[in-house]
Amino acid sequence: WLLPLFKIVKKRQLQESDLFTTLHDDKSRVLLNLFNKNWQDKNLKANQKISLLKTFCRCFGTTYMLIGIILFINMAFTIVQPLFVGLLIAYFIPGSNISQNQAFLYAGGLSLATLSITNSEQWFFFTTSRYGIKAGVLLSSVVFQKALKLNAGAMSKTSIGHVVNLLANDALQLKEAFHFLHMLWISPLLVIALTVLLFQQVGVSCFVGLGVQIFMLLQQGFIASYLIKFRQNYLKFADDRVRIMNEIIASMRTIKMYAWEKSFANMIKPLRRNETNKVFSGQALIALNQASYLLINTMTSFTTITVYVLLGNSINSAKVFTVYSMLNALQIPLSIGIPQAVQAITDCIVTFKRIEEHLLLDELDENKGYNRIPTSENGGEVVVDNVSAEWNNGFNLQNISFTVDCGKLCALVGPVGCGKTSILMSLLGELPLSTGTMRIKGKIGYVPQQPWVFSGTVKDNILFGSEYKEDKYIKVLEACALTKDLQLLPYNDLTYVGERGVRLSGGQKARISLARAAYCDADIYIMDDPLSAVDVEVAQHLFDKCICGLLKDRIRILVTHQIQMLDKVDYILAVQGGKVKHSGSLAQLVEEGIDFTALLNTDDKEDRPELKKAKYDNKEDTTLSEERRDEGKISYKTYITFLSSGNGVIVFALFLLISLISQGSIVVTDWWLSRWSDSFTNSMSNGSNSSNIHVLDRRSAFGLTNRMTIIIYSCLLLVTWILTATRCIATVKIAIDSAINFHNRMLNSILAAPIYFFDTNPVGRVLNRFSKDLTQVDDDLPFTTSQVVQIGIYCCGMIVATSIFNPWVLIPASAVVIIFIYIRKVYLNLSREITRLEATASSPIYGHISSTLHGLTIIRAFNAQDRFMEQFMTYQDNHTRAAVLIAALARWCGYHLDVLNGLFLTCVAFAGVFSVNDVSAGIIGLSLSYSILLLGNTQWFIRQSAELENQMTSVERIKEYTEISPEISNAKNNLPKDWPNDGKIRLENVSFRHHDNLPYVLHNINCVIEGGEKIGVVGRTGAGKSSLVATLFRMADVKGDIKIDEVSTADIRLDILRSNISVIPQDPSLFIGTLRSNLDPFNIYDDKQLWNALQEVQLSEYVSNLSRKLDDEVSEAGSNFSVGQKQLLCLARAILKKNKILVIDEATANVDFNTDQVIQKSIRSRFHHCTVITIAHRLNTVIDCDRIMVFKDGRLIEFDSPFALLQNKNSEFANMVSKSGWNEYERLFSIARKANEFNYNKSNGTILSRSIVTNIDDVETKILSHRSNQHRFTDV
Repeated sequence: WLLPLFKIVKKRQLQESDLFTTLHDDKSRVLLNLFNKNWQDKNLKANQKISLLKTFCRCFGTTYMLIGIILFINMAFTIVQPLFVGLLIAYFIPGSNISQNQAFLYAGGLSLATLSITNSEQWFFFTTSRYGIKAGVLLSSVVFQKALKLNAGAMSKTSIGHVVNLLANDALQLKEAFHFLHMLWISPLLVIALTVLLFQQVGVSCFVGLGVQIFMLLQQGFIASYLIKFRQNYLKFADDRVRIMNEIIASMRTIKMYAWEKSFANMIKPLRRNETNKVFSGQALIALNQASYLLINTMTSFTTITVYVLLGNSINSAKVFTVYSMLNALQIPLSIGIPQAVQAITDCIVTFKRIEEHLLLDELDENKGYNRIPTSENGGEVVVDNVSAEWNNGFNLQNISFTVDCGKLCALVGPVGCGKTSILMSLLGELPLSTGTMRIKGKIGYVPQQPWVFSGTVKDNILFGSEYKEDKYIKVLEACALTKDLQLLPYNDLTYVGERGVRLSGGQKARISLARAAYCDADIYIMDDPLSAVDVEVAQHLFDKCICGLLKDRIRILVTHQIQMLDKVDYILAVQGGKVKHSGSLAQLVEEGIDFTALLNTDDKEDRPELKKAKYDNKEDTTLSEERRDEGKISYKTYITFLSSGNGVIVFALFLLISLISQGSIVVTDWWLSRWSDSFTNSMSNGSNSSNIHVLDRRSAFGLTNRMTIIIYSCLLLVTWILTATRCIATVKIAIDSAINFHNRMLNSILAAPIYFFDTNPVGRVLNRFSKDLTQVDDDLPFTTSQVVQIGIYCCGMIVATSIFNPWVLIPASAVVIIFIYIRKVYLNLSREITRLEATASSPIYGHISSTLHGLTIIRAFNAQDRFMEQFMTYQDNHTRAAVLIAALARWCGYHLDVLNGLFLTCVAFAGVFSVNDVSAGIIGLSLSYSILLLGNTQWFIRQSAELENQMTSVERIKEYTEISPEISNAKNNLPKDWPNDGKIRLENVSFRHHDNLPYVLHNINCVIEGGEKIGVVGRTGAGKSSLVATLFRMADVKGDIKIDEVSTADIRLDILRSNISVIPQDPSLFIGTLRSNLDPFNIYDDKQLWNALQEVQLSEYVSNLSRKLDDEVSEAGSNFSVGQKQLLCLARAILKKNKILVIDEATANVDFNTDQVIQKSIRSRFHHCTVITIAHRLNTVIDCDRIMVFKDGRLIEFDSPFALLQNKNSEFANMVSKSGWNEYERLFSIARKANEFNYNKSNGTILSRSIVTNIDDVETKILSHRSNQHRFTDV
């Protein structure tokens, strides 16, 4: 059934559509249902510990045990095979009574037994491979299913990197385990049967050889116990590395702006070093084990025969090579079966333990007092009664009570960290309740503060699985102000947004997030400050047309900092310190004398772990690239590059020379045994050795005494073991050194890659290189390389030796080699393509995991877990199609090669019978024994060489990422000292685009920003504001010239340029590590400087209350800090750097006025001599700047002081301010006028403190706020 695929590969490249459909029993849904049924049944039994292993046995135990019958038949023929060898060799002993016809029958019996072994073995291994694949699919599905259910506390104990590692490492470990578990009960039976046969041949001497093998078995057990420790430690480092890499890839824009590439490289490399040290220790032990395996037959034969002779017995070739073959058969249970079974069990224990820990994490369902009814006939209801809830780190909600009826709009206001988002999380069931009750009746639509977009079209993101209705869809687009934006996209709403929404701006993602909720026809809408990411005009449109228009008949719970919109709110909850301090309508609160400005100027800080969300910056239109898949065989350059990246090609050549010498010593040692047995036969036939002479003094091979023969035999064996052990460890060392350097090159290449690379390559695709591909290079490639080199030389040595011993064998040997090469070529052509398809099929799995876990809160709020689970299982099934074919193809290759080996053994046996007068019994015995050894080893070599090429696809994929074109970074030799000194920025005919094949998004910008100026940048969403930031940081292709202090940035090394410009990004990024490492990754500043910076941003008190202060741990994505706190920490970074230029990109969009005021105050006090460029939607943030840049459609259309622009009633800026309302316009105009007076007095030499102006502004702001509250009360 593989024949159609062989035909396709001859003609063209194999495509995913060419693969066979996944069988019903292999499908993820079928396997997951089977597991869930048994796992739930297990839970029903009280007072019994839940066990993943026992559940697994319930799923597969019975059917898997029946497969053991096949292996039992295989072992029966394995026992018979040595008996035919002994009978056939006896024919060649001088004076034998065996006729030629009998010899032919024995040769035929040997051939039949060999072919029977081949058939049963391949059948068994293919069946167990299927079970291994099923196990991996089942465990992967179970891990993902559990991840969808984890509550906030459980999420803080795990990470995306850990979940990816469970799938990429742990679940795959079971694939090979199923091959060997049956050996646990088969092996003892086989050992007993072979021991009885050996006892009949050599008596008690057999127990010596058996003892050697048991000693080797105990050695392997000892090694296995250490391998468990090495593996656990290795996985711990691998988990940490993958987790940090996930953060790096997801936050690369921020890392590049901070010029922190070197810091993160230094964070990854020690983890990688520790990881590879553990890998090498484990692989070195495996290599020593392999060295013993290669020589175990020689060692056991030596000890058994030597003891047998020392006991005064005579030997002949038939006895020697019968024993040799039986001892070889004994290796199957003792050297392969039991050790591999023990290894499989240890891998299973580690895997089951790690996955079981994941499956036993707390779920959302365990939430007492929370009652969510997904459907409602009366339009929905929210009743919160005396609710208290607490996050793991201590922040809590206290005695929250409120009710929201159908058609009402409830607003939550308060400072950053007061508990607003925590209340929403409790409404969604994400924050477990401590006391009180909560009844949520109706379907929920949720809009997060930081929008989440998944891979798909704009339409897919809005519909989110709902049925498409055109009229409704158009209304939602209009209400969410998306109609104009969609017209600008290349394929309207069918435009593929890419992973993380790389084709959308931040405002567009926010509106799509709102449209998704609006379209779902929910009864209850929970919105976490959705207006913060858009400009004033769009925010007013969304509030009027969507929140108060399209959704007016629904329950709406809105977190907002836009207090000017509270006059249209039915009910207000003023939250402070985790409590509802005030509640009621606006009229009631004004009547009580509540000052909203004062309310929002409190200093409470909320300390809560947010569920992990993606932090991605605004990006212009780019195209998501398809994952590259090479064609044809792996290039020899890939092999050479891989080898040379470690110890070099010359070292590898020396290693090959040692390997050849080592193999030669093995053949000489075995040949010495055959000559020794022949000399016994000859001396007995001619009576040259008297029975009165001691056995050690009798003459044997080459006229030497038995004593000298044994001494030489011992020396040969010792030298052979040393050489074999050396070559095995050297193989592993070379492979791992190459893997280390390859990883470092890939890491450096990724960190130096342009930002466009990350815009067009999903996280899962890049992470796949650092997880699954790297795991294969670390774990599998050293072992496979060692196997190919050692077994290849081993097989070549046997074929050459057999041909020398019996030249007639050269004819079939030549034919066999030619057919071997042909089978390998055919096998590799298809195997290579399927392996590449399997590799590309795994990338969507990891991308889907990353995307889903980032948007987990949204997915659960919409009850979309089942749909995302189905999508995951679809990706799994696509991967299974390729995985099953890889297993089937391996068995196809193994079967044909074993049949060919069986035919070669037949030729050797019959050729020996025909040439009975030309060969000795010892030579024919050695030839047959080598041919039997070839039976397994040759097909193993061919398969492993093919497997090596398949695994080299991982090297090929990593190599692809080592060759990414880096960002262009020119260095000017004579950069002025203390550059930049003034912070003057000149843009001359500057245009900007994100890539060479994309249109420009900024056009011919010409302006001069004087040193120390405070510049505000405004414009509608998508106007090009964030592109200006990308231009200053040279994130992509810049046309024209940008000069800072008259030095062209094109002549400055990128890390120097970026490290001399401070930035506070819109989406603040914190990374795994400590607070200290997040503030100062290069350890430049002392504790006093760090505490002073925290004091400046009003976080010193909060940090001093942490258990470990500056060394307190930061969770993945900074999830144990609120958004406002993360913004303030970013400001502290900027304060520490003391650069002359500061860029603030929408830093106050997601924070309240209190945090905004802290940021502005710090900027005025600490950066008053610096050039500050502030991008903002909130006009009050930039109204007192020296000048305002107004962008529209990527062009700078206005650039003047705010007061001058406001005096021109036709200016775009005046139009923007006027749309904020008359009271706000009056306030902003007054602030602009005073700022203009201050600048005028400054330019005329009048001494006037900026802090006085700031205080005047504060007073006027409060007066105008009070006046505004009075007007709103009058309106009510």
